[in-house]
Amino acid sequence: MKMNVSKIKSRKGVTLIELTVVIAVILVLISVLFIGAKFYKDSANRSACVINQNAIFKAASAYININGTDPTWNDLTTGTGPLAASIPVCPSEGAGSYSLTVTAGVPAASCSDTTHVE
Repeated sequence: MKMNVSKIKSRKGVTLIELTVVIAVILVLISVLFIGAKFYKDSANRSACVINQNAIFKAASAYININGTDPTWNDLTTGTGPLAASIPVCPSEGAGSYSLTVTAGVPAASCSDTTHVE
């Protein structure tokens, strides 16, 4: 006596819905990565801007202490000025520029790009 054993069909492959779900999950992860990368880039630009402004402030203060006169931007960046070797460049890909104002012997550096200045 033979028993009738039903064979279970095994499914091979991936359905279209499963493939779509996997692609959607991958796209969500990539979008989160890009959003995070932009945040970190903006944060790095803000930090670089603050560091550059501190360097300009220190160079202007040193110039005032050595020469006894208020410096201009050209005094700091040309010839033997304290910033002649490495002039600070705005981290926003050239969109901004630094300026120097001296009021009553107190220098203040500022950046024209307001997107990364706190």
